[in-house]
Amino acid sequence: MFSAVLMAGFAIAPVVAHAATDADKAAFETAFQDMLADPTDKAKTLHYADMADRVGDHEAAVPPLERLLMQNPNQPDLMVRIGYHYYHLQSYAMAKKYLNDALAMKSIRSNDRNEANALLADIKWKVY
Repeated sequence: MFSAVLMAGFAIAPVVAHAATDADKAAFETAFQDMLADPTDKAKTLHYADMADRVGDHEAAVPPLERLLMQNPNQPDLMVRIGYHYYHLQSYAMAKKYLNDALAMKSIRSNDRNEANALLADIKWKVY
């Protein structure tokens, strides 16, 4: 089965979807415990979200990323990451909201702008 994958700094590319390994699942659990031990640490939260993506648990990635965004709302990179996870949850309206909000910010990096535009184009194709 093929799916589109988008990671920070990379373009959408077809890849073979794979099941999470036991090592991935263990790393995901460790990342969760690390994040719980220090919930204000941005790096730990981002690592947890990355591991959630790796094991295919996009739903788990959204709340901690949204919490980080609430603490500092001027982070277009977080908006794109959240939009990415909503995209993979097929919650296209929420994905569009975060992606468009990120694109509206002058501080958005070019790679995040490219990712947001690619996801929005794909959403448009899927929804219409």
